[in-house]
Amino acid sequence: MPSRALRDRLPPSFDFEAERVSDDPHVGHLIVETARSLNSGALRMTEQDGIRLFGVLLDLVALSLSHRTRGQTAEATCFADVTALALRRTVHDRLREQGLTVAAVASAVGISERYVHKLFERSGTTFSHYIMERRLDGAAADLKDPTLVNREIGSIAFDWGFSDLSHFTKRFKQRFGCRPRDWRSR
Repeated sequence: MPSRALRDRLPPSFDFEAERVSDDPHVGHLIVETARSLNSGALRMTEQDGIRLFGVLLDLVALSLSHRTRGQTAEATCFADVTALALRRTVHDRLREQGLTVAAVASAVGISERYVHKLFERSGTTFSHYIMERRLDGAAADLKDPTLVNREIGSIAFDWGFSDLSHFTKRFKQRFGCRPRDWRSR
């Protein structure tokens, strides 16, 4: 697992080393099955589905690591981990919606808006930053997708929930160091 991607899913001060997570009594079987699905279906699934499934795998590994290191976890912490996982899944399912709000996600998960902010803060980010990063990652992947070469950049940006092309271009350049059309032509 790439440690940077795992760090995005764990509290900022969380420290971990390489370890086997497939034996985790709570989510080990899910980790194994998700990894197998990703491996066996990699050539048959779309790149976007692969990215989503890999995100789920990272969430499960992060959940296992955070649970293990705490030892006997309090029920509230386990609930927070499970809720954070449900929160991320909900965000990923609705990531392409323009105007995605904390209220909409909170309602879908069944928690308060304040708790949404608290869970993202716990993992060292904010709701807005998390959404922006995931949308930019998705748009960048679509721009590299040879099957989408004829789609306009603006269309791809709008599909990923951006409503302003200049804002998308500015944020894309901040994140990747080049304009979307330069990214596509590389």
